[in-house]
Amino acid sequence: MNTRLRLLALCLLLIALGCKQQQPMHPKTTQSKHAIYQGTVRYLQFEGGFYGIVTHKGQAILPMNLQKQYQQDGLGVEFSGEFKEGISTIQQWGKPFVIESIRLISSSAKPPRKDNSL
Repeated sequence: MNTRLRLLALCLLLIALGCKQQQPMHPKTTQSKHAIYQGTVRYLQFEGGFYGIVTHKGQAILPMNLQKQYQQDGLGVEFSGEFKEGISTIQQWGKPFVIESIRLISSSAKPPRKDNSL
């Protein structure tokens, strides 16, 4: 009986320790999703046509809320906001991005291209 009691106590102890939430070995560094970029607005003619922004480093950004006045192919803009994680879009191009502020830095708008070259 004494052995059974010890075995039961050991099992309960192991179960209790197994339920303890473990801390990660290397805690994740939390980086802000907020960013400021400069880029060029581009009109892409696939999936019904849409406006994207290509940064000066070549990153494709899909603005979720680009204001009508900035929907001109070739505009240079500086913008800030946050990337939208965990969503999929019909465009399947670029990283979804919610613009918080945007300003014009060059107004060399061009007529929409016939192809999808950037």
